Amino acid sequence: MKHSVKHTITLAMLAAAAVFVLVACGEQRGVPSDEGAMRVVLGVGEGDGDSRAYVDTDEPVYTATPTPSPTPTPTIAVSQPTGSVTGTPEPSPEVTQAPDQRGTYTEDDCAVTVNGVTVKPNMDFSGKENEAGKIVEKLEGQSCLESGYDINYYYDGYNIDTLTQNGKQLVYMASFSGGGAKTTRGIGIGSTADDVIAAYGEPTEDTGVSLVYVAGSKQLLFYMEDDVVSEMVIVDTSFQ
Repeated sequence: MKHSVKHTITLAMLAAAAVFVLVACGEQRGVPSDEGAMRVVLGVGEGDGDSRAYVDTDEPVYTATPTPSPTPTPTIAVSQPTGSVTGTPEPSPEVTQAPDQRGTYTEDDCAVTVNGVTVKPNMDFSGKENEAGKIVEKLEGQSCLESGYDINYYYDGYNIDTLTQNGKQLVYMASFSGGGAKTTRGIGIGSTADDVIAAYGEPTEDTGVSLVYVAGSKQLLFYMEDDVVSEMVIVDTSFQ
């Protein structure tokens, strides 16, 4: 009886020692047997060869699946063209400006025709005084401009002023407000400012009451009322 108790105590101590060894050495799982089943290490012994105790188990082997590394997206390099583009460029369309149809005032334009007589500054009016129309009044006297006599002819709607020198009656000024007088470009009493500009171009001066055209010493003036010509004057400023 005593022997049995002692034997039982001895077995208990051996079991406790086996558990201690198992905890101390750690459980190694996942060691495959020759048949491919799982083997659990129960303990570690000493001696030649493999003195570990194994218990085979049918627990499946879990093999970790490696996480695949992401495949890098290739960078596509786009090469930019260099150098100059060869070829014949398209020519730019030529812009042709319409010619200015408006006239340009010159000394020859300083003229007015009345009753078939063209009156110009510095012309000899001798013998044409009666051709220009019926004289309403004639005034003459010592000239205040130069040596000689002024002879001024007054007609119905216009007058012509002359300076007599060396037997010639030189026109230095004439004014027209009627009588059917027209310039050599067709401008007359009643023509509009647009008509004047269309015939002679932009004036040399616009005084607000007259459009003045100057070429050399010859001036042509259009006096305006309500934007229409009311009087035309030709003058030669070379007379002093």
